[in-house]
Amino acid sequence: MITTNKIRKTQRMYDTGMRPLIFGLFLCMVFTLPIIGQEKSDKTVKPYVDTLNGFSILPPKDGVLNPEKNPKIIAEWFFYTPKTKRIEWSFRVTRVLGTGSHTDIQSFADEFARQLTKQKKTKILNEKVSKISGRDAIEVSGITEGKIDGELRKVYFRRVWVRTTFEKIEIDMSTPQETPKEKKKDKVTLVNAEFLSFELVAPLDNRDIIDAIWEKSVGSLKIMDVEKTLTQLKENSERAKGFLQDLWKNKGLAQISDKPMWYLVSVKDKPVGWVMMQIKPVRRNYIDGFELRLCSMRNESKDRVSMGRQQLFVDPKLEGGFWKIYTQVGSGKDSGLSSQEGLVQWNKIVCSINKNGRIEAREKEVPEEVRIILLPKAVGLLFPQLVDLTKHNTGYTFAEYSSDKNTFNMRTFTVVGPEWINVRGKRTLAIKMTDQPYLAAEPAVLWLGKDGMILRCNTGSSTIESAMKKQVLAYFPQADAYVKAINQLGKTKKKVR
Repeated sequence: MITTNKIRKTQRMYDTGMRPLIFGLFLCMVFTLPIIGQEKSDKTVKPYVDTLNGFSILPPKDGVLNPEKNPKIIAEWFFYTPKTKRIEWSFRVTRVLGTGSHTDIQSFADEFARQLTKQKKTKILNEKVSKISGRDAIEVSGITEGKIDGELRKVYFRRVWVRTTFEKIEIDMSTPQETPKEKKKDKVTLVNAEFLSFELVAPLDNRDIIDAIWEKSVGSLKIMDVEKTLTQLKENSERAKGFLQDLWKNKGLAQISDKPMWYLVSVKDKPVGWVMMQIKPVRRNYIDGFELRLCSMRNESKDRVSMGRQQLFVDPKLEGGFWKIYTQVGSGKDSGLSSQEGLVQWNKIVCSINKNGRIEAREKEVPEEVRIILLPKAVGLLFPQLVDLTKHNTGYTFAEYSSDKNTFNMRTFTVVGPEWINVRGKRTLAIKMTDQPYLAAEPAVLWLGKDGMILRCNTGSSTIESAMKKQVLAYFPQADAYVKAINQLGKTKKKVR
């Protein structure tokens, strides 16, 4: 049985910075993090939505989301000057626990301000109690000192605490011998309250710019019902558990065609690459099972091509499996090669990652509450062909291993329902599905045929559409040769020239 408490407990292991309770300050931070690359941002900033922590907000424009944040931080953005690559401001979301005898929001505000002024050379410029998204909030601005690129400078900060939970606890400290009047005096009221903290920090000379950025972001803040989200996750996880049980009982993987499936990858309607995927029954290490092979090629630029190969094996009972993934970007001496190999054995995962000769070995225990909803990598790619598409507005939340950070993500598929789309100029009735790789991620949108085959998938700036092999060859005549080269990449683990 998957309970709400189990979801809360399990989620602490997931890579989403969920529900950390901290009372630390972010004012004297050292701006010395490595530069994090990202694609050019869209003109329209999209809301950052974190359903489990219960908020959505428009992050400051041109901010770079930090994927290597401290686990105690829910989300963090930095802005780098284009020429110097110096950090000019940072925006951070954390969770704060407030306890004590405070019974109203003003007493919390006084306590938070007192905590801030304990810091050396910290001056509060403004403090007020307000309402944000219908919740009590404490807004503070001030000046302190912090190191920016190793240089001690005056730092300007804006911060708001939004109260998300509030609970009064009355403790009776009296003894049986005391009179009713004395007992009343011995009753103490304590308060537990949780706050979401949002903070923007920058050099003092950027104050005017920071104020404008702050007002726009905080003005977009919306607080959500976390309990409702937890209830939905519980239902989705139970459904995912049932799906996995039915899959191996009904031998669902054996019913998928072993014919190659081809797809075209486009950016702004221009084909830039392709994907070929095929599943076959195989025997590996004396175990019968199914192996999904995926080959891909994409033109990153005029003279730069990326190639990838995935080999994903799973046994019929979904209790074990392995994967091998190889990626090469570019060719010749300037090319980069990365690979990873992993093995799942009931309650443990082991993984080896090789990035241009640098090898990292990782292990991860699989708790029972994770194991029963653990999504094999091959099943994740084939899910649209395996799930019942007639059950609309239905979600399935799985645990999926992330080798990058050696943790688990909560991946949610949702069968939305029928929708008309255009596929290569032809109007088609498809089944819409969303695929959210982890909580707070923007879901990919898929449109499927009745058989679950992907007709179109929108993810980021790319569009993937199903295609006949001859259609792929019309744009990429060397696709067959690339498949052979990519397969050779997987066998030799050497760069393809």
